[in-house]
Amino acid sequence: MDNHLLFILLSCLIFAVAMNFFLTFRLTAIIRTMPHNMETTEPPQLKSLPLGFPAPKFEAFRLEDGENIATIDTVKQPSVLVFLSSKCKACRSKLVDLNQMQNAMDHVGVALWLVSMEHEDQFRQFLQSYELLHRAVTIDWQMIRQLNPSGASPYYLFLDEHNQLQASGEIGNNDWQSFQQQMNDIKSEKQL
Repeated sequence: MDNHLLFILLSCLIFAVAMNFFLTFRLTAIIRTMPHNMETTEPPQLKSLPLGFPAPKFEAFRLEDGENIATIDTVKQPSVLVFLSSKCKACRSKLVDLNQMQNAMDHVGVALWLVSMEHEDQFRQFLQSYELLHRAVTIDWQMIRQLNPSGASPYYLFLDEHNQLQASGEIGNNDWQSFQQQMNDIKSEKQL
């Protein structure tokens, strides 16, 4: 056999053995950091925050101007957080309803905040045909996972003036339909 060919084969074999050692030690390190009993250390996957409990404190940044809104002003007034994504077909159809409801919500002192479930630029483009950009906010991803554990969209949280969760779910459920009807009634009465 040619010495050059033998050198190449031995080099490849040495490289393969070195990679094997590296990957083995890396896998061992990962396994050591894992909990021994996965069932007891994993928190249960919540569908939502518990009703009646306060939402965690969080910061939101308005997409329109980047203003930091500490805890979405929920300590002062009731708020509706609506989680939306441009990839969600149902979300697009809800924008018309949200656009029509915002004046009635302002009239009764309920803050409407649209929480982006994606990159800011995509969300801005998603809202460009509606007068809702001033209501759009971005929140830290870890906080989104706490507020909306299932990652659903269109999804809402009703928070009262004490920041306590009053209702949550996918837009279109009974609580949402009741709220929407109330806002439509207010809009009709006040001609907003």
